[in-house]
Amino acid sequence: MSFSTTETINIIKRRLMLYKAVQEFPNNKRIRNALIRTYAKQYIQEAAKDGVYIAYARNDDLFALELDTALRQVNVNVWLDQIDIEPDQDWDYAVKTALNRSGVMILVLSPSALKDDNLHVEALTFMEAGKIVIPVVHEACDTESLQSLVPPIDFSENFEFGLRILLQSIVDSSTVNA
Repeated sequence: MSFSTTETINIIKRRLMLYKAVQEFPNNKRIRNALIRTYAKQYIQEAAKDGVYIAYARNDDLFALELDTALRQVNVNVWLDQIDIEPDQDWDYAVKTALNRSGVMILVLSPSALKDDNLHVEALTFMEAGKIVIPVVHEACDTESLQSLVPPIDFSENFEFGLRILLQSIVDSSTVNA
């Protein structure tokens, strides 16, 4: 299923409005359920077509590179600072451009990541733009405090299993080359 630009914009606007409403009325189950519906698989897959941004703490850089490589192998349009920023390019500008362009953020979680304020701000900014954050657990850590509406995908025990679950979330199975 493919959405028109107008439909995609409307989904993002609806998700943003509902996200703000959940912040205002956190105990309202009807609003929360309406927001959760905007995270249905088809909407995540459509958003991923705009690009997948990998956000991670510096201690998780090797995992981020491994994930980037695995996603590119199945033609996912992925952005990773280590790969996609040229040495002479303005880092802040490149990151902001990638965040604006991407429809999905993969948030790599570990004990280090949970302590990284910049990572939290990046993820919050992304969600406040009505975009989708998918948490992936690289190293076992407490994910209870996450505000994500997408359940974390665990890579900590088995990378291939985690990758399979992630790909089911972000890619239409008829387009995967794995």
